Amino acid sequence: MKNRFCLALLLCLGAAAAHAADEFDGSFGSGGKVTTDFFQNNADEGTALAVASDGSVFVAGNSSQCGTTHFALAKYLPNGQLDTAFNGKTEDHPCAVDVGSSELKGGTEAAFTSSYFEKVYGVGLQADGKILVVGSMGTNINTPKTFLAAVRFCADGKLDKAGSCGTGFGPNHDGHFSLSYDSSEAKAVAFQSDGKAVLTGHINSSLAGVPNAGQGGEDILVVRLKTDGTLDAGFGNSGIALVSTSDPGYLEDYGNAVAVDGADRVYVAGKTSMANGFGFALARLSKDGQLDKCFGDTPACAAGGFLKIKVVDGNMDEALGLLVEPDGNVFASGTSLHGDQGENEDVAMARVDKDGKPDAGFGNGGTLMIDMGPAGSYAIMRGAARQPNGKYLLAGHIEANNARDFTLLRACANGHLDDGTAAGCGATEFGVKGVLRVAFPGYVSGEAQGVAIDPSGDVVAAGSEYATTPGPNGNQDFAVVRLKAEGGGGGTSSTTGGSTTGGGSSGGTGPGKSPANDQEGPKTTDDPSGEAATTPGGPTFLNGGGCGCRVDAGSSGDDHQGVLMLAMLGLTLGVFRLVIPTRSSRAASRRYRRRRG
Repeated sequence: MKNRFCLALLLCLGAAAAHAADEFDGSFGSGGKVTTDFFQNNADEGTALAVASDGSVFVAGNSSQCGTTHFALAKYLPNGQLDTAFNGKTEDHPCAVDVGSSELKGGTEAAFTSSYFEKVYGVGLQADGKILVVGSMGTNINTPKTFLAAVRFCADGKLDKAGSCGTGFGPNHDGHFSLSYDSSEAKAVAFQSDGKAVLTGHINSSLAGVPNAGQGGEDILVVRLKTDGTLDAGFGNSGIALVSTSDPGYLEDYGNAVAVDGADRVYVAGKTSMANGFGFALARLSKDGQLDKCFGDTPACAAGGFLKIKVVDGNMDEALGLLVEPDGNVFASGTSLHGDQGENEDVAMARVDKDGKPDAGFGNGGTLMIDMGPAGSYAIMRGAARQPNGKYLLAGHIEANNARDFTLLRACANGHLDDGTAAGCGATEFGVKGVLRVAFPGYVSGEAQGVAIDPSGDVVAAGSEYATTPGPNGNQDFAVVRLKAEGGGGGTSSTTGGSTTGGGSSGGTGPGKSPANDQEGPKTTDDPSGEAATTPGGPTFLNGGGCGCRVDAGSSGDDHQGVLMLAMLGLTLGVFRLVIPTRSSRAASRRYRRRRG
């Protein structure tokens, strides 16, 4: 009897020590939430996330001031407070003064030259502690042009220019890098084992000056930078490669996410235009920037290097998140837009094995779409991370009736929502039916942009929240949330200014249930369980050789320390084009409606 009592006590203690799947971490900020306002009554949008080995959190994004938008970067300590030691000396610039307040304390801005506005999409942490922020810069207010851009900071937050923490980043050693070709952007960054940075995005190759411009259209852009911030001539052609995956005559290919495996091979995910709508684009390049023809369901590596994946025929599918798993499997997540005039946007996922073949153990023959709501709703999941137990976390937002919620979604290893009933996924429910909508007190609308697993296994997500109805000049602030590790264990991670306030506690509504927005799980019309909704016949996987492989049916206060803002400089560099397969030169006009913030 005594032994039975001791066993029962141990089981109870073990259950108490383990955390719920969606329990906010009260040791982070206020109730597990933090918001940061760079400038009052301006739009501060958190768009990218990275977590350091010591648990520090870096959030990069955009901050509007003086009628334009700048790169912004904030560093949070493991307790959620801004790191006041992380700040560069504010340089002379009119935008270094807060409207109606005081000088931006602890911030830094580079002087304007050719840049009129900037946009941040990705952030990465180097092994030496330096931070690389990537996106685009724009020039000329009357006829805007956009160029791929990157900025690097020292570990203490200073701009990495000559003398700050070494010889300086970029061709001019001033902390900046940019391409000279119009209509180019970087959407994500990853690092190879030697510290070189790989950026992906897109470029309009039909514009004058771009080699092979006669092919036209948008192409996936892959760039590799040496550790000094200059193009690496050993990658592609002089450091740059363009990859085309779309059907002949359909000229739109975009790179949104990038990952590097243990062999330093480069994986890129995005979207590609096809005769039956847009599909996931998934490509693998060798270490030196050439398409890996052994990737994809092709015999004897005769053709390949990329996959075109239709999650649902006729839908506009786009991959926004990408993971290379320990076993070599490749996971991509994103959205599937469908209905006349784009009435619904739902969650889409796909997984292939290490050779690029569809993973029959995931979803319905390798893909899955989850219907998140009725007509007029939009679910956009941008960030992706994988927990040690093989479950996937996606971060984004759900929008319906003009209301937008900061949202996390968890899926089991087989792709199905972690609602506590899925076979082989455990009995713990994440949020409500696998979906957690996070409310930040004092804010009415929000969205997550990135998610990561920190060294202790906690889940960190970042994005932004609106204090008023969303608008171009609304009071939008950085927002960060941290959830306790389920079971308290450690884990591994994939991926993504001003005054700081805690976001508030869970309000007594139960573990992981914030008070206003997260009372509902996925709203489905085809299947109340929230499982896959696909068209008859299932998804289509097309490889680089053109073979169709059909498979069976996936803030207050004025302390601004810990915050950085800057403006970009323009530089002149070259570009190279890799086209697989050959495409028609005639222009294609495709309507693709995207609901983004």
